[in-house]
Amino acid sequence: FVYFNGSLLKRHYSSYAPFTVDITDRAYFDGTPNVLAVYLDADSWEGWWYEGAGLYRHVRLVAKEKVSVAQYGIFVCPRFADGVWSCPAQVTLENTGYSPAETVLHCEILNKHTGEVIAADEAQVAVESGGRAVHMFDFAVKDPELWDIDSPNLYTCRVWLGGGADGDSVDFGFRTIRFDAEKGFFLNGRPYPLHGVSRHQDRKGLGNAITREMHDEDMALIRELGANTVRLAHYQHDQYFYDLCDQ
Repeated sequence: FVYFNGSLLKRHYSSYAPFTVDITDRAYFDGTPNVLAVYLDADSWEGWWYEGAGLYRHVRLVAKEKVSVAQYGIFVCPRFADGVWSCPAQVTLENTGYSPAETVLHCEILNKHTGEVIAADEAQVAVESGGRAVHMFDFAVKDPELWDIDSPNLYTCRVWLGGGADGDSVDFGFRTIRFDAEKGFFLNGRPYPLHGVSRHQDRKGLGNAITREMHDEDMALIRELGANTVRLAHYQHDQYFYDLCDQ
């Protein structure tokens, strides 16, 4: 339960999945103290997903412009067809203001390690008041550095609005994967035997409320074992661990 200045704004029934709460309309801007309260209650919903650790996800206060990039509003899905890589990037904008607005949306793809910009574009986007608008960029990319476990090359899709008022970014990689019923798994066109483990994100005495250092320790152990595959049981793990896998 998320309360802000005495009002219940959100009831969220997953202990693991991320969510956002808009507190704008309940906020004081005249110097009156604002009070944010998070209340966890497993009495009615306790089950296998709850392991008594309390609050075990990060909480952030995010300041946004009236017209902004939506939370989790960037989706990139590289594609390889007929020997050519394309990089569609879908961006969602939202307008919390009381009137329609237009803005210039900028988007660029850059090599995360070198900072080189390999593609860029911009578009004029209109967003209705209280609504959302989705814009799709479609970039052609020549000979990207492919992602591999031994060479985890990453790229960044960075977007921002005209004037730099708001923006966001997401990391991703270029790779091809496929399964063959007889030959197994293929990564970037070559056979790749999978050797893995199943991982829970908990520790004795802490439950799921583990630190980033503990995530790092788990990854180091998995790598030391020689595993190249991990099953994250049984729920969404901390985003930090997915980022470690990417890296």
